Amino acid sequence: MKLSKKENMLESWRAYVWVLSFLRDYKGRLAAIILLGLIIALGEMSVPQFIQYLIDHVMPAKNLRMFGLSLCLLVLVLGLMIASSAANNVLVRSVREKASRDLQLSLFKHLRRLGFAYYEQHSVGQTLSLFNQNMTAVQNIYTQYLPQSVQQALLILVPLGTVLYMNWALTLLIIPCYFLYYIIGPKTDRQTAVYFERQTKEREMLNKKIYDSVNSIVEVRAYGAVPWEMGRFTEVYRKYANTRLISLLYRHLRYSFRMMATAVGVILMYILGGRYIQDGTMSVGEFVSFTIYMLMLFRSLGHITFLMLEQSYCIAQAKLLYAFSLEQPLVEESGTLRELPEVKGDVRFCDVHFGYPNREPVMEGFTANIPLGKKTAFVGASGSGKSTLLKLVGRFYDPAAGQILLDGVPLPELPLQQIREAVGIVFQETYLFGSTIRENIRFGRPEATDEEIEAAAKAAFIHDFIMEQPDGYDTNVGERGGRLSGGQKQRIAVARMFLKDPAIILLDEATASLDSVSERAVQQALNALLAGRTTIAVAHRISTIADYEQIIVVDQGRAAERGTYEQLMRAQGLFYQLVKGEESMDAQSALDLAVHQE
Repeated sequence: MKLSKKENMLESWRAYVWVLSFLRDYKGRLAAIILLGLIIALGEMSVPQFIQYLIDHVMPAKNLRMFGLSLCLLVLVLGLMIASSAANNVLVRSVREKASRDLQLSLFKHLRRLGFAYYEQHSVGQTLSLFNQNMTAVQNIYTQYLPQSVQQALLILVPLGTVLYMNWALTLLIIPCYFLYYIIGPKTDRQTAVYFERQTKEREMLNKKIYDSVNSIVEVRAYGAVPWEMGRFTEVYRKYANTRLISLLYRHLRYSFRMMATAVGVILMYILGGRYIQDGTMSVGEFVSFTIYMLMLFRSLGHITFLMLEQSYCIAQAKLLYAFSLEQPLVEESGTLRELPEVKGDVRFCDVHFGYPNREPVMEGFTANIPLGKKTAFVGASGSGKSTLLKLVGRFYDPAAGQILLDGVPLPELPLQQIREAVGIVFQETYLFGSTIRENIRFGRPEATDEEIEAAAKAAFIHDFIMEQPDGYDTNVGERGGRLSGGQKQRIAVARMFLKDPAIILLDEATASLDSVSERAVQQALNALLAGRTTIAVAHRISTIADYEQIIVVDQGRAAERGTYEQLMRAQGLFYQLVKGEESMDAQSALDLAVHQE
């Protein structure tokens, strides 16, 4: 929904106040920055007074002693300005780094707090853009625009008061010339804002495209699609570059209009100033001093206008960060929590209804008991909600209605930390960090010793493979585990689970993407892991769950059938049809392979 101009300004103001709120712990340093800025401003203001005094008094009298004293005093003032400027720069950098650190930590903690739902609804490129491009814009507020705005405001007030005191009539005739800019400037400002907002969005799309291009480099090369991918990237970059070019054009036009208005004021000042000198209203020294003050005033007016406009573009990007900070997680801990002395692993679904945001309902009255320490499998057609049930058990989402009980306690009444520690998940695609095998296994329990890591690897039947590597457990697996096969990655995931030692294991089609040889190796590791634990598996190949104590057929969000493999086959219902369909597909695949080999 498009916001009105007033609502947009109010939202911008809120975002700006939020950005400044990270400076509240550094109020003392900010006060020091303002004080030093005032010293610098007064020092700059004193220079024209020295020049006026030299021209009107020292030089006509040819007083070398006063000339020397004046120069010494001027050197002292300049030294004080330089020292104040150095101290000011150190303080500004200190405040910038600390405020930026606080902001980044706050947003990163918030990103972790948002949980699973946020990551499913937002791309990685979009999130990276927030933490890179938008964060840089906010840092510019801390680094440049805010401290310089304060300093320039001081540099406006002091010379303005001085020129009004020296010759208020001349001042009031000249200053309006500067505001000629606002006859034609606002249009360019509006266009600049429009294109800058468009540039921000297209930069976000470019970041996403860069991320996608890097991630898909193997597939792109394998398909010989490099020209196609480069064409897509070039098109996205072309749009961004064109928008940025137009934005820069309007920004430079705005600067040119402001310079033109300033030039008109300067010309008028010299015309009127010459007449004041002729009729004796002003001395030459006074006019020179007045001219310097007026040029300083014009410079500061132009600079603060520039800073305000540039800051407004940064605020446009800060609004995205502010909106992100207001995102609320779908799953939160309640005020009163009950912590189980020990999680045993009894799971029950009680009339569970659930649907993803802005989508059709997935679960509609699902009810099932998962036996303690036994293996249960969910099977069903694609899209029936099998993986959703696992997400609900891990409390990545909460049901819209109904309850999920863990050892008789509703999940929302338990601490999230206890749920996550009690539940271990082996996904279809295992994520490995670009580090060593040792560190990837240790991820299951960060405080684990090397001996415990080795014991977990042996239990997962991956130890022998690791010892065959040149660096053993210190072998680097590459980005996302790219140097390992799918089966090896899955067995490392199983080793993680052994190390974590959870009461409940969730298997989300853990062997679906593996070949038959790798599947047998992983299945051997899984069988060792699952012994005596409550297991809930989403099955891709029904043959892998034939020995499970309970199989539940999920259909249209409900538990349509349940029983052992033999019981369900005898019933010849939905499960029977799934098995026969799988056997038919396997037979067709075998026939196709035989024909291909011939």
